[in-house]
Amino acid sequence: MKHPTFIFICCLSSLNSQAQIKYSTEVKTFIDYDTAVIVFQHALLIDGNGDEPKSSQTIVIKNGKIEWVGDDTKAPKPTEALVIDLSGKTLMP
Repeated sequence: MKHPTFIFICCLSSLNSQAQIKYSTEVKTFIDYDTAVIVFQHALLIDGNGDEPKSSQTIVIKNGKIEWVGDDTKAPKPTEALVIDLSGKTLMP
């Protein structure tokens, strides 16, 4: 089973491919998603600032940058996004 943090890092790394970056075959084995917009939903979010973990959080990433973070009920839903359900999983930096 893949570690959630590792998957998150791989997702962020894969977004750079939209900027015409060429990855070697070895690096490509670590990239799970290759899309410009990814939405992680229903995650337990640990922000790394010492705050309490927040449940039911959504993170929107566009072109390799975090664009929005917040409660699932208030989250924007870009139509072109790859949506990944992280129920029961944790995201952290």
